[in-house]
Amino acid sequence: MTTGFFYLQLKNDENDLILKTYVDAYEQEMDNIVQTANDILDKHMKENPQYKEVKDIHAAYQQFKHEIEEERSSAAIQFNNYKKALEEKYEQREKDLEDLIKSYEEEVEAITGKLSFMQELVQKTIGDDVEQKYQR
Repeated sequence: MTTGFFYLQLKNDENDLILKTYVDAYEQEMDNIVQTANDILDKHMKENPQYKEVKDIHAAYQQFKHEIEEERSSAAIQFNNYKKALEEKYEQREKDLEDLIKSYEEEVEAITGKLSFMQELVQKTIGDDVEQKYQR
């Protein structure tokens, strides 16, 4: 039984080695095919006058795309800065208006107090009679 097991193990190792040899040969053949195809394509592209034009157009396109991306990011930064400045300006104006309204309220309150005082003086001086005649 041990010799049978040993024989099967040896046969399995032999099959693994054969399989690995086939896989390596297949991979090498695929690499050779790809390299040959790339060589043929490179030769054809270099001989083709349109290849240089296409390559130049592609390079110009990539440069243009890069410039557009830079301009777009710059515009976004400028827009955000402008928006922030407007928000700060709006907040400042809102604060200024609140302060102005508060000062007007204080002024109206002071004038109302003065008016009440003057009405009391007039009533004390002239009496309640004038107020009734005025309302008619």
